[in-house]
Amino acid sequence: MKYSEEQKEQVRDLSRIGATYEEISLVSKIPRRRLEMWFKEEIEEGRAHLRTSVRRRQLQILNQDRDLKAANVAGIFLGKNILGQTDRTESTTFIHDNATKDSVKKAIQDQFGIEPKILKLEPKAKTG
Repeated sequence: MKYSEEQKEQVRDLSRIGATYEEISLVSKIPRRRLEMWFKEEIEEGRAHLRTSVRRRQLQILNQDRDLKAANVAGIFLGKNILGQTDRTESTTFIHDNATKDSVKKAIQDQFGIEPKILKLEPKAKTG
C-alpha cells in the first residue's frame, strides 16, 4: 500500500511531539504494524527532532541569567524522560578471582573518586 506525503508528514509531526506508536495509529488511522514497517524513517526523524529540540531548550535554560527553578525542573524531567538522561552512573567491573571486597572498594575509590556500592561478589565458576 502506498501512503501519501500528507500521511507521512502527519506521522512525522506526531513523532515530533513524542506521540507513541499507539497514539500515532489512533490519530492517523494507520495500523501499528504498518507504522512499524512503512513509517519507521518518519518516526525516527520526528523523534530525533524532538530530542534535538529538548536539548536545545535545556541549553537555552542553562544560559539564561535569571533564576528559573520551574523551567530547570521541567528541563530535567524532559531530559530524563525523552533523552534518557540520568543522575546515576552505573558500572560493572570484572575483578581478579583473588580480590577481596575491601581491595575492590579501594581500587574503585582510587580510580573514580567515589564510594562504590558493591551488590554481590560471586566466585568464578570452576570449569572441568
